[in-house]
Amino acid sequence: MNSAQLAHLRQCNALSKLGSLPQETLVNILTFSSRCGAQDLDIVRWTHVCSFIREVALRHPQLWCYLPFRVTSELRVLAMILFRSQNVPRDIEMKLESPLSMDGTHLAILTELLRDVGKLRSLHLVASPTLVSRCLKENHALQLRSLCISFLRDNDGTEAQDLPINGELFGGQTPVLRELTLDKGALLWNSSIFAGLTSLRITNVCDQEMPTPDQLLDTLRSATKLEKLQLSGRLAGVPFEPSMVAPPDDRLVTLSSLQKLELRQMDFKTYGFIIGHLDFPFSTRVSVLEISGSWRARYGLTKSPILPSKLFTEPIHPSTPSRTLVLKKNTSAFGITSYRCALEGPEWYNFRPSAHHPHVEASFSCTGMDTFDHAPLVYNIPMSDVHTLKIIGTFPQEYVFWRNVFTHAPHVRRLFVGADLGPTGSLSFLLWALMPSCLSGNAEPPLLPHLAELHISLYDRGHMKGVSSDIFRTVLNARASAGSEITSFTMKLSRHISLFFLTTFAGATMVVDKKDLVIPGYEDVDEETNWTGSDASESGDGEAGRGPGSQS
Repeated sequence: MNSAQLAHLRQCNALSKLGSLPQETLVNILTFSSRCGAQDLDIVRWTHVCSFIREVALRHPQLWCYLPFRVTSELRVLAMILFRSQNVPRDIEMKLESPLSMDGTHLAILTELLRDVGKLRSLHLVASPTLVSRCLKENHALQLRSLCISFLRDNDGTEAQDLPINGELFGGQTPVLRELTLDKGALLWNSSIFAGLTSLRITNVCDQEMPTPDQLLDTLRSATKLEKLQLSGRLAGVPFEPSMVAPPDDRLVTLSSLQKLELRQMDFKTYGFIIGHLDFPFSTRVSVLEISGSWRARYGLTKSPILPSKLFTEPIHPSTPSRTLVLKKNTSAFGITSYRCALEGPEWYNFRPSAHHPHVEASFSCTGMDTFDHAPLVYNIPMSDVHTLKIIGTFPQEYVFWRNVFTHAPHVRRLFVGADLGPTGSLSFLLWALMPSCLSGNAEPPLLPHLAELHISLYDRGHMKGVSSDIFRTVLNARASAGSEITSFTMKLSRHISLFFLTTFAGATMVVDKKDLVIPGYEDVDEETNWTGSDASESGDGEAGRGPGSQS
C-alpha cells in the first residue's frame, strides 16, 4: 500500500464510529489490544488507523509498557516501544535462544534491556540459564511484582553445566515481588526472593537442582504470605522417606494465608510428605493430580490413606469449603478436593477429563490391584459430612453394597444417579436399599433419613429394563410413611447424558465415578418422567426441564 492509499484509508477511518469514541473508552480498547491482541505489536498497528487514535496512543505512555521481545523481532520497533513507554513500569515478555544462536545486535539490546530492571513491573522470560545468570544477577528490581522464568536448554545438554544458578538474582533486592514461577529450573533454595511471595509455582525441576526435603521445607517456611502454591513435575524425584509423612509440630510449615494448594504429577509419598508438613487453613482449596502410568507397580498400595487425615476429618459448616469425591476406574484410587462456595460457586462435574480439567483432583490409595475392592469404598471414604451424593458409573449388582454406602452417608439430602449404572437390575438394588426395612418385626429407620431430592438420569433406555414405576412409587410411599419423605423426584432417560441435568448444588458435593465417560454428543431426551412426594403421579411433561441444576 503506497502513501496516498494509506492516507486515504486513515481519512476514512477518522470518519468512522471508532474515531468518535471517548478517549477513556479508546484507551481501554487499546490497553486490551496491547496485551491480548492476536499479534504481539498490535499497539503499533493501531497508530496507523487514523490520526485521532494515534494522538491518543502517543499521549498515554502506559499503552507502551508491554514489550514482547523475540529473536525475530524488528529492532526498530522495539526501540520505538521503549522510547514511547518513557518511565512507565514495563511488562516484558521474552522468548530467547541460547546466546550462541543470537546475533550480536540482539544480544546487546537484550542485555541492556534486562540491566534496566529498575523499570520492570513484570518479566516473563524464556531463556537459557546462561542468559538468566548474565542479565539478572546484579541490578535491583525495586518495582518488579511478577517474575516467570522458564529455563531453555539445548537439546545436546550444553547448558547443563551452568546449573544451578548460584547467588541471588537482582542483587537480592525484590521488595515488592509477589508472584514467582520457575519452570525446568530453580534458583537458590534459600534465596531471599521467596520472602514476601503470595504466589509460587515450581514445575519440572531438573535432576541437578532437586531440593532435599529440608531445602524444600525451608523455602516454603520463608514464604509465610503464600496464598497460592503449585508444585508439579520432576519434584517427585526427591527421595522422601515414608517415616517423614507424620512430622513433629516443630517441623510443620505454617501457611496461614494459603487459599489454593495444587500438587501435580507426583507420587503419593511426595504428596503425603508435602501436605503432611504444611499447616494450612481448612478453607484452603486442595487439588492433587495423580501421577500417570503404572504408579502402583512403582509405589505400591497401602491399606490406609496416604494423604493426611486432616483433609477428611474437619467438620463442614457454612463457612468452610465443600467437598468433591471422585473415584476412577482405571486406578484403584480415591480422590478428594475442596472449594470455597462463596468465591467459586458450585462445581460442575466434568464428563470429559483433560489436562485443563483434571478428572481426579486429589487421590489417596486403596487396596486392590487388578480388580476393584469395594470395601474401601464403604469404609475408607469420608462420607459423614457429605450432603449431596452423586453416583455415576458401573457398580456391583448387590443390594448389600448400596446399603453399606448409604449407611456411611447419613446426612445426604440430595441424591443423583446417572450414566451407565451397570447391568440390568443395578438400579433396582439401589432403589430397594432406600426402602425402610423391618428387623425382627420392628420397623427400622430408612437409610439417608434426610434425603429430600432424588434425581436419576440414565445413559440408555435399556438400563430401565426390569425397573417399573411401581418400584419408585413403592419406595417413595414407604419413605413418606416412615417420616422420610422425598419431596422431589426427577427421572430423565436419554441415550446421552445432558451436562445441564447433572449440575451440582452449592454445598458439600460427592462424585462417585468408576469409568471415564465419553459423551459422543447430546441428543434429544427420549423420555422424562417426574414424581413429587408420596402423591406419585406419572406425566409426560409436568415439571419438564426441572433437574438437579434447579434450585429448590
